[in-house]
Amino acid sequence: GRHCGGVFDGAGRGAQTQMNKPKRHIAPFIRIAAFFGVCLSVTSVCAAEFDVGRATMVFPTEGWRVVQVDDKGRAYDGEVSGSIQSETKIFVYQSPESAAEAVIVVRGSSGGMSNGYMSYSPSCKNSDEVYAEGNSGYDTGFAQCLIVLPLYMAPSVLEKLAPQAERILKDQGVNVPKAVSTVWSQYANSNGTFLDVRAFFAPSFAGHDASVDAKLPSGVLAQNVAWGRLLTQAVRGSVNSFSGKLVFPSLEFKRQKLALLQD
Repeated sequence: GRHCGGVFDGAGRGAQTQMNKPKRHIAPFIRIAAFFGVCLSVTSVCAAEFDVGRATMVFPTEGWRVVQVDDKGRAYDGEVSGSIQSETKIFVYQSPESAAEAVIVVRGSSGGMSNGYMSYSPSCKNSDEVYAEGNSGYDTGFAQCLIVLPLYMAPSVLEKLAPQAERILKDQGVNVPKAVSTVWSQYANSNGTFLDVRAFFAPSFAGHDASVDAKLPSGVLAQNVAWGRLLTQAVRGSVNSFSGKLVFPSLEFKRQKLALLQD
């Protein structure tokens, strides 16, 4: 039977933001399911390969700190209802002398549906403040959306896009930068297998040096969109492959001192 998936409903829809220069705060522009729970464990590791659900994350650098979060699965309804088992982890990249340069929240399904198939009604659209590219429509067999945001104050971004991450990171003593840019990629296929990657970067993030043939909202960097497109290819490839492997694009950071947004 057919199952209606609403996991991407509203993605990229009608973004509204409020900016008070030089400080930026993100306003509620997107509906986010509260998928965080109680922090289970924290480990500091040197390996660059980690499992999240059926997916395997392969980072181009070592030294990631991993925080595992309770995840009760993603519910669906339609002709029948149920839940797809999933797992959520937070990855933090931080040098000893600086605040975290990358906080990446990954949620991935452990598999898909055992019978039937999933349909979606995605809405992945640009706005004046948000760059988005992906599919939109009704009763589609997959849902894909890349969202790239300009630099905003970190607490405001995390509150909207990762509601409990700020608290968890604070509890674990993670020094989050005052301001972050966001690259968010998500993909789900017709059997319900999905992967959701939300990356929050310090201003030192270099992105990917490539031209972007699109009109970008003010503050959205072309190199972040280019990097996000590489991430989207990797996310889609992971969901649709037998191995589930996701090789992250290169993560490079400019080490010179940068002037962050001030309170």
